[in-house]
Amino acid sequence: QCEALISRMMDVAVYSAHRYAESEDEDEREKLKRIVEESLPDSKVFALAIKCYAGSTHSSSAARIDLLKSIHDELCQATDGQIGSVDDPYVLFHCIKSIKTFNIAAMMTKGYDWLGRLHEFV
Repeated sequence: QCEALISRMMDVAVYSAHRYAESEDEDEREKLKRIVEESLPDSKVFALAIKCYAGSTHSSSAARIDLLKSIHDELCQATDGQIGSVDDPYVLFHCIKSIKTFNIAAMMTKGYDWLGRLHEFV
């Protein structure tokens, strides 16, 4: 459901941005600009979604966390940090908490990468 929330927030932002581009009324443009800025999901929204999957034992939870982290990173870069940093501590913390075992090489590599990025931030 958290992913659906992120998706709906993006839909509102995209729709408002489209209307902003077509509008000629300055008052309406200002309202639409504020809606776009408020609708973009920030790092805390992504952290919440990752946290929901972090406690899950479902077999696809690790893949969903990777996907959400990738989307977060792409959105951060596309918005020039407007929604947060690629190395946002909230997102990194919940990504690290999601690692169930360090016996799998791929998980170990990601865990060390995330932990190093979190350490650099702090």
